[in-house]
Amino acid sequence: FLKVDGEVAGYLKLDVDDAQNEEVDPNGLEIERFYLRKSFQHRGLGKQLFEFAEEKGREWSKSVLWLGVWEHNENAKNFYASRGLTRFSEHVFVLGDDRQTDFLLKKALV
Repeated sequence: FLKVDGEVAGYLKLDVDDAQNEEVDPNGLEIERFYLRKSFQHRGLGKQLFEFAEEKGREWSKSVLWLGVWEHNENAKNFYASRGLTRFSEHVFVLGDDRQTDFLLKKALV
């Protein structure tokens, strides 16, 4: 959790080993959840959370950091591109009766 003045501003969830949702890299680190509350966006806090994930990946000797992002989330896609992630695949899932697509993005940590 990331707190600002005692209030939760956002959080991220990191997955390793068998907890990862896709077979991307056996030595990978997945960012499964990455959220900032709307009132805390555009303050550099997302960068702090992302840098924390990168630090953990290096600390745990992971070779790649990866995540999925909804194909229509332009703000998130732009943010991840600015952090050096590139698209390598996609994952289709069903939400109710609607087929949705997540783009899978990754970045080498070596």
